[in-house]
Amino acid sequence: MSSQGDASASAPEQLSSVQGSRDENSVLGGPLGRYARLPVVEVKKGRWSGRLVPAWQPVAAVLSFVAAVMVALGVLQKAHCFTHGWAGSSVFWRACYSDLPTMFVTSGLSSAAFPYEGELSLSEPLGTGVLLWLLSFFAVSSGRSVDFVAAWSVVASILAMGLVLVTVLTARRDPWRAWMVAFSPLLITVVLVGPELVGVFLVSVALFLWSRERVVLSGAVFALAICSRSYALIVLAAVVFSALRAGAYAAARRLSFVAVVGAAAGLGVFAVCGFRVFGPYEWWFGAEAEFGSLQYLFTLLHVPLSPVVASVVAITGWVCALTVGAFMMLSLPRRPMIAEVAAVMLVVAALFSKALSPQWALLLLPLVALARLPWKVFAAWSLSECVYFVMVWMHLPLQTEPSRALPEGWYALFLVVRVAVLLLVGWSCFSRAISRRSVRQTPTNDVLVREPDDVAGVAAGRADRLVITF
Repeated sequence: MSSQGDASASAPEQLSSVQGSRDENSVLGGPLGRYARLPVVEVKKGRWSGRLVPAWQPVAAVLSFVAAVMVALGVLQKAHCFTHGWAGSSVFWRACYSDLPTMFVTSGLSSAAFPYEGELSLSEPLGTGVLLWLLSFFAVSSGRSVDFVAAWSVVASILAMGLVLVTVLTARRDPWRAWMVAFSPLLITVVLVGPELVGVFLVSVALFLWSRERVVLSGAVFALAICSRSYALIVLAAVVFSALRAGAYAAARRLSFVAVVGAAAGLGVFAVCGFRVFGPYEWWFGAEAEFGSLQYLFTLLHVPLSPVVASVVAITGWVCALTVGAFMMLSLPRRPMIAEVAAVMLVVAALFSKALSPQWALLLLPLVALARLPWKVFAAWSLSECVYFVMVWMHLPLQTEPSRALPEGWYALFLVVRVAVLLLVGWSCFSRAISRRSVRQTPTNDVLVREPDDVAGVAAGRADRLVITF
């Protein structure tokens, strides 16, 4: 009898930190009332075994539906192009431009040819290219790019709902944090511009598997993500740094080996078979700075950087990002969240990048949700991305319709403002990590207190083993 009473009495205590984390980001409806109770479930496995956490099913159902509606609104926003096609400058004035029709026509997808075969080349990495190739079969009979984009719209809806679901499952203490993903205006504006959502979804799945201590499976999905979007390497590095600090050296080795060797093996097999799977990386190295990047400001000043210089600067940015990530994870008083470190690393890499397309923001979206970004910062970031989304299309027709297009000076202003807000996002994640109290200041055996990171996985609750002090 006494044990049952103790268990029932401990339930509110176990939920106190859960509800507290929700209060930090409450936007709609305010904080929970004193008598409010969330539906809860008991964790059966892992380091959280026996703990009570909010039930994820109702949250996933609501937010997945919202995400699907947001993508549907994105289709409506691009209704002009679905009706009249993607030719001419009207695609810019109507803000319905998409890379997908161009990919469909120029890479052999219109005839269902494999996009890395012979002279045909797709600028997307292998993982994304294979999915686009499969989608091309839905449009090959008509040969119309609108059917191809429509097929991608369906897949994008599924991926968006899956991204919300994975974020809900990963943020087990506060699944409502996934509202940032579900309600993001990016699902309206940029999901149909390019296929970046494939890599974003795979990275989120890999983080979820790591949070559940499925190291090998996480590495396998990371390998797929690397083959779909190179930024997955940055997120992988953040996970490895976290494991190293916690002394989980074996897990770090297994994860790195499976991810890197798996990605290299996949690309190598296709390359040996004669497919030009390294073409996208060669194209990237030979390209000049493009819209959205700080490097493009030199082009606006009519002193463009050469492709080699631009590539060296971008690679330097990756080195700086890895250095900053290692510093954050291995030297702060308390181990920061993986999502915080990954978000900061992405922002640092973005400062040096050769291109910063509107859809690049999707890479950051699930990370800021898992990092518990303050809602005011999230709102400012979302607003800046929406404004830039409109302004970049208004600037693109400058050569053909200079009287109507946005002048270079104004475009440069909106570009700089966008990057400044990105810096605000990175600083918010960094400042929250650096201000978190060390474990020595919060002595407890409660994993919910000792480990604030839902993504920590095998590192959850472990004492620090590798810390670099200066």
